Amino acid sequence: MFLGTKSVGEYALNILGQNVSRVTTGKKPYDILFLHEATKQDFDKKKTEFTFPGANRSYLQSSNTDVAAAAAISIAATEMKTILPKDLTPEKYNKIYLPGDGSAGLPLLKCGDEFLSPTDIVNRLVEHNLHEVEDIRLTSCHSANITKN
Repeated sequence: MFLGTKSVGEYALNILGQNVSRVTTGKKPYDILFLHEATKQDFDKKKTEFTFPGANRSYLQSSNTDVAAAAAISIAATEMKTILPKDLTPEKYNKIYLPGDGSAGLPLLKCGDEFLSPTDIVNRLVEHNLHEVEDIRLTSCHSANITKN
């Protein structure tokens, strides 16, 4: 689920990247939920920049990691569904993953071009009745230096 409401901005590749490991292991990409039609359309337009005609799962086996990664991103962009809150059915979706980038030392999550506080996040979930989903998880952007020097 993308919490931003203004624009996906430079975050389109990050959203697609969340599905690369699923694609490379033969799993179906996760769908992505947008809160507003305009943000959904923004992502749908931007993801086309990462699709490559003819990219298929056979390229995932390439010894050239650039080829394999580009294929995985292209497959994710092609196969993942973009949905809105009205499209949610409780039987089909029982978890929500919230991607974003944290801000060192600050309680903020960057989603596209916006910085969201915990209150902003909760308010957006409640506004769209998504707080009723029992399993809501923040996903790691994997950019932090978690090793000790």
